[in-house]
Amino acid sequence: MPTPLGTNAEADSGNVLVRVDATHFCAGLIIDRLDQRAIIAAPILAWTIGRHRTELSNYFRRKGWRATIVRGSVP
Repeated sequence: MPTPLGTNAEADSGNVLVRVDATHFCAGLIIDRLDQRAIIAAPILAWTIGRHRTELSNYFRRKGWRATIVRGSVP
């Protein structure tokens, strides 16, 4: 059964787990290691799915949110 951030297989496939801390929430998303796009996200970050990590990083920075890589690495 899928977890809020997707299945364990997707999370453990070498993709990047990112924690996003904002003033009003803390949530996670998973970035695909190959195409660098969000593939799974918590409901509050559902709009991030399909967007490139650079676009997300810039947006989070503008909003004053902190994005931290929890597991995996970005090539």
